[in-house]
Amino acid sequence: MRGDTLGKAEIITPRLRLRRFSMQDMSGFLLFAADADTMLRAGSKPVSTPAEAESELRRAADDPYAFAITLRETGEVMGKIKYQRDYCRYNTDSISIGYELSRRYRHNGYMTEALRAMVQNARVLVMDEPTANLDCGNSALVMERVSALAGEGFTVIFSTHDPNQAFRYATQVLALQGGGVLAAGRPEEALTSETLTKLYGVGMAVCPVTAAGKSFSVAVVTGGKTQ
Repeated sequence: MRGDTLGKAEIITPRLRLRRFSMQDMSGFLLFAADADTMLRAGSKPVSTPAEAESELRRAADDPYAFAITLRETGEVMGKIKYQRDYCRYNTDSISIGYELSRRYRHNGYMTEALRAMVQNARVLVMDEPTANLDCGNSALVMERVSALAGEGFTVIFSTHDPNQAFRYATQVLALQGGGVLAAGRPEEALTSETLTKLYGVGMAVCPVTAAGKSFSVAVVTGGKTQ
């Protein structure tokens, strides 16, 4: 795919076809839109009546920036992905990407493939806690993909409450507290035991670890509340 993906009629990837919704997509749409687990993970309310389902599907079909995630091989509708205005960032023209994926299609890398297609023309990616509400396995898959994008030349800025993600994936960090910068620099220099203890208000220690032939730092809780 070449050019700007915003407003395109469809986006093709090796396994997926991202296309406009139609009212004939109801059966696939309900697989995720009526599923409480899927929708609550996305911060949305599941549809509970036929009228709600029809209204939400029509809204998706009328949205020029919403795509049905479908399998190229079978045409099955697996979920929804869309560009949306990022209202959390004031005085900017930034957009974010929202998505829902039916649970039966999880753990196959489909959402990673869809997200990659949606952002491939952006050179700076701003990600607000991209692994929130994910288990450790899926968190690792997401962060490995983010790391791969950084390796391809993308600038990635991501927020996290997990210092171990910063140790594992970041090249530079800003530790923020009370609206100010508590520490900045390379993770191993900025995220000391003392800094993390101040940041989280509990005893913290940074320990060196070697696993699978790689050496890195891990932050662990060593004590109770300090403040």
